[in-house]
Amino acid sequence: MSNSQQLIAVLQAEMRSGFAMLAECIGQTNVRLDQTNASLDQTNASLDQTNASLDQTNASLDQTNARLDQTNARLDQTNASLDQTNARLDQTNARLDQTNASLDQTNASLDQTNARLDQTIDELREFRSEVNSKLSGISSLLLSSEGNVSRLEKRIVKLEDRVNRVERKQKP
Repeated sequence: MSNSQQLIAVLQAEMRSGFAMLAECIGQTNVRLDQTNASLDQTNASLDQTNASLDQTNASLDQTNARLDQTNARLDQTNASLDQTNARLDQTNARLDQTNASLDQTNASLDQTNARLDQTIDELREFRSEVNSKLSGISSLLLSSEGNVSRLEKRIVKLEDRVNRVERKQKP
């Protein structure tokens, strides 16, 4: 194997190595993106559940308000229904307490979700910066390698021309 062939083989090996490093970085990026997407999917599912819970709570509150209106009308009609109305109001207050407790849990969950999203966004920014830096270095290396290959190819062509001339001179 001649020196130029060895040089070309070395350059090809270096280029393969660079592409392998690039593929590995891209693979790692894809894994992190998949993890982030999974985390976002979980967050969205949690938000969907929270919204459904809020819808149920609002419906329950609407029903409670309707009952309170009926209770007030009964209070105006008769004082005897006061005891029954007070019992219903106590039940309604218990439901409102449960609803408030549920809303407090929902708010705490949303705060945790927002904190996780902020952390994930920060991590993605850092990761993107690292990947861009690595890709820039790989691009520079590949461009340099292409220039070297081009110069070596020109030298090979010149050497082949010289060999052809020498062979032509040796033939009588």
